[in-house]
Amino acid sequence: MKIDHIYIITINNTSDNYSDTLNRITSMGLPNKCTYEFRGVNGYLLSNNDLSSKNISVYSKWNLNNLDNDVEVGDAENKFWNRDITQGEIGCMLSHIEIWEDAFENGYDNILIFEDDVVSAKSNFDWSIMSDLDELNYDLFYLGRFPQYGFRGVVDEPLEDYPHLCVPGYSYHSHAYMLSSNGISKLVNKYLPILKSNLVPADEFLPSVCNWTPREDLNTLFPDTLRGFGLTNWSDGVHQLRNEEFGNSLTEPKND
Repeated sequence: MKIDHIYIITINNTSDNYSDTLNRITSMGLPNKCTYEFRGVNGYLLSNNDLSSKNISVYSKWNLNNLDNDVEVGDAENKFWNRDITQGEIGCMLSHIEIWEDAFENGYDNILIFEDDVVSAKSNFDWSIMSDLDELNYDLFYLGRFPQYGFRGVVDEPLEDYPHLCVPGYSYHSHAYMLSSNGISKLVNKYLPILKSNLVPADEFLPSVCNWTPREDLNTLFPDTLRGFGLTNWSDGVHQLRNEEFGNSLTEPKND
C-alpha cells in the first residue's frame, strides 16, 4: 500500500504557514513520496445565501438547548451539543467534504488528510501499520484522535492479531486520518447526500460513521458502515497545536 495524495486543510494561505506545516508533516517520515495540496473553506466568509446556493444546511436539531428540540441523549451536559454550530465548524466540515469529493473524482486509492496544526508525538510516525490496515480492509484510519472516555460506555475494542491497532470508541478530532478508496466511496455516495442537508461538526460526524456516538440521533442519521481503526496507544499518534482547551481553536465560538 502507498499514499497517493496528501490534503492539508488550512485557511492561512501564507508561505510561512505552508512551509511550517509541511516541515511538521515531513518530520513524521512519510511512507512514500506523493503529491500534496493545501485547501480549505473559511466558514467565517460564508453567508446563509452561500450555503443555500450549494444546497448546504446545518442539522436543525444540533443545539440541545433549543426549546423545540426533542432530541434526548445521555450525558447531555456536553458543551459542544448545547450551542449552535459555529462558522468555523461549518468551514471545517465543508473542507473535509470538498476533499472527499476531489479524492473520489481523482480515483485515489489511499489519501492522507491533515489539518494545518498537526504535530507528531514522535520524530517518526510508525508507518508499518499500513500493511496491517491493508489486511484489515480498512476504510478510515485515525492517525490522531482523542478518546472521549468521560462518556459512559466508551471503550476501544482491541484486535487480537494486531495489538497496536484497535476499533476506536467514541473519539474526537479530525486533524489527521487516512482514507482508502472504499472509504472515500462510502463517504461520497452514502453519506454526503445526508450530511449536506444536516451539517454537523467533523469531530462528531466521523465517529458516528465509524462506530458510535452518545448522540443517538446522529447514530440514526449517519449509521456506521465504515471500517474504522486507530492506534491502541493513541497518545503516540498525531496531535494538534490548537484546541479549545488552549483557547486558540479556529472553530470555537467567536466573542464578537
